[in-house]
Amino acid sequence: GRGVSLVFLNACQSGTGRRARFNQGVAQSLVAPGLPAAVANQYSVLDVSALAFARRFYARLAQGDPLGDAARAARRTLRRARTGERIDWAVPVVYARDPALRLCAANSAVTGGEPR
Repeated sequence: GRGVSLVFLNACQSGTGRRARFNQGVAQSLVAPGLPAAVANQYSVLDVSALAFARRFYARLAQGDPLGDAARAARRTLRRARTGERIDWAVPVVYARDPALRLCAANSAVTGGEPR
């Protein structure tokens, strides 16, 4: 009820629940009562990978991409990167009520006209 649309939990295992309740982690607990979306990591992730994901994710959101598309683009960036662990691209997850939700209107002046 405070206008928060997205919580980004850039910490290891913030998207993982306990073994007996795998769907009740921190991120899931935020989205369940009404938060539109949360981004979290299912497992441990290297700082370099977490930073690369966050940069690309936020850049795509600022360009007007929906949550799901921004996450997909950020994962592709990690998959192509030559730093971090090979599986790091699969660690970040978006929990969203509507993955097509756009948090920003497209504005090339804000993003510097960065190509998609």
